[in-house]
Amino acid sequence: MIWIWQGGDFNLRPHEISYMDLAAVLLTAVAVIVAIFAGVLALAAVWGFNQLKRDAIQAVNRPGFAGGSNS
Repeated sequence: MIWIWQGGDFNLRPHEISYMDLAAVLLTAVAVIVAIFAGVLALAAVWGFNQLKRDAIQAVNRPGFAGGSNS
């Protein structure tokens, strides 16, 4: 960063890359990000379902529940 402030040239120019190639790279990056997000969301859904199932079983087995196995 100091090099830039002292008047250094900071040119990042891709060599021999077309806009079609750049678009393909960017779309691939977006697809990978969406796939990772979908995987995390699927894991959260499975975990949440297991928690909901566990809580429902505990509620049914709690004393005072009308249709429980403890009546």
